This record gives sequence, structure tokens and C-alpha cells, in this order.
Amino acid sequence: MSLQTMIALVITLTAASSYLNYRFLKLPNSIGIMLTALMLSIFVLILDKLNFQFGHSAQLILNSVDFSQ
Repeated sequence: MSLQTMIALVITLTAASSYLNYRFLKLPNSIGIMLTALMLSIFVLILDKLNFQFGHSAQLILNSVDFSQ
């Protein structure tokens, strides 16, 4: 996955999180985005415990990031 693809994915997830916060949660922006990110992280952990191997795939993608770029 290229750096541009990952940046686009993060921006898209943040926009979706912001929309969900605006529409349903009605929390301050930073708290709502952090809460939805926390829920997504817990969801990934639950999927990993249920042997869907999604957590392993996410870990491989994150390990492939070259932070020097």
C-alpha cells in the first residue's frame, strides 16, 4: 500500500468519523473523532480474537509504513 493510499484512507476514515459525530454523537470534534477511533480499534481487536485475522493484516500494513517519507 503506497503512502498516498494510506493518507487517503486516514483522511476518509477521519471524515466518516467526523460525520458520524456530527450526525449522531454531537460531541466536540476532537472527542468524537477520538471516540470513534477507539471504537474502531476495539472492533479490530474483537475481530482478531474471533480469528478473522484482520488484526494481523492491519499490523502488517502498519509495519510496512516507512516513516522517513
